[in-house]
Amino acid sequence: MKAKHYLMLVIMLLILIGCYICEKISKEPSSLSSRGMIAFSNTPASDNNEIYLINADGSGLQRLTNHQGRDCAPAWSPDATKIAFYVHYDSLNTWSIFVMKTDGSNIQRLTDKAGVWDHSPCWSPDGKEILFGRGISGSAEIWRMNADGSNLRKYDSVIGGGPEWSPDGTRITFHSSRDGNSEIYVMNIDGLNQRRLTNNNADDWWPSWSPDGSQIVFQSDRDGNYEIYKMNSDGTNPTRLTNNPAEDAEPDWSPDGEKIAFSSFRDGKFEIYVMNSDGTNQTRLTNLSGHNIQPDWWPVRLNTKDVELK
Repeated sequence: MKAKHYLMLVIMLLILIGCYICEKISKEPSSLSSRGMIAFSNTPASDNNEIYLINADGSGLQRLTNHQGRDCAPAWSPDATKIAFYVHYDSLNTWSIFVMKTDGSNIQRLTDKAGVWDHSPCWSPDGKEILFGRGISGSAEIWRMNADGSNLRKYDSVIGGGPEWSPDGTRITFHSSRDGNSEIYVMNIDGLNQRRLTNNNADDWWPSWSPDGSQIVFQSDRDGNYEIYKMNSDGTNPTRLTNNPAEDAEPDWSPDGEKIAFSSFRDGKFEIYVMNSDGTNQTRLTNLSGHNIQPDWWPVRLNTKDVELK
């Protein structure tokens, strides 16, 4: 009898474990099987941008912000617990950098200089600092601050915008029109050793590092309209990834480096698309009214432990 009871207990335990595993799998967000989530900005007819999330397979749409003001250019923190963005905050022609938790709560303003355009926030790989661009009196500046908004300082020798930290934290890429048209540059994190990576008569914008730092993806109109390109991080081997009559813009890598998200006007308005890193399998994710722009991919690699929205 004891052996029989023991066997029954083992069977019941196995059943309970099986039920737990099945329940966990059923509740697993689809994002984990489709390379995470993508944050983006939506511009409805009212021109009141809001920040949304969507799984990388097009499911699970979530609205994070809901207030008067234009919320733009979401940027995930490296640990996926916060999102930085910029907001048209008041009537003083002011755009400021804000940060919030990834469920849209606890919104905090980090910059508050009146009459300037603070934009394009980007976190350092350790999450301790944020880069951003600042437009003021016709100039294009790059600034750096602690993640809580303290210790603001300007890169005095830099003209440009759209800054992004390299994955190893040693370099910054950005676009600059210092030579007449916009080109892609790279520099050390102290602002030294500024080097031009692209060199053509067209405009190149919005560079984004691959997760291993070996490549940079960007948008360029060198072939007549804006398309997505990638190149080695030293500027060699530029390769066109998209090819259609509409504008493709604002590319961003998936955390495993196998996919690229971007916005495209091919449907008569901007929508978020993803494609393989070689340009194949271009797939539309969004179908919201208004324009859907500025995608930023969930930064956590899928072989790490799950990260819950906080």
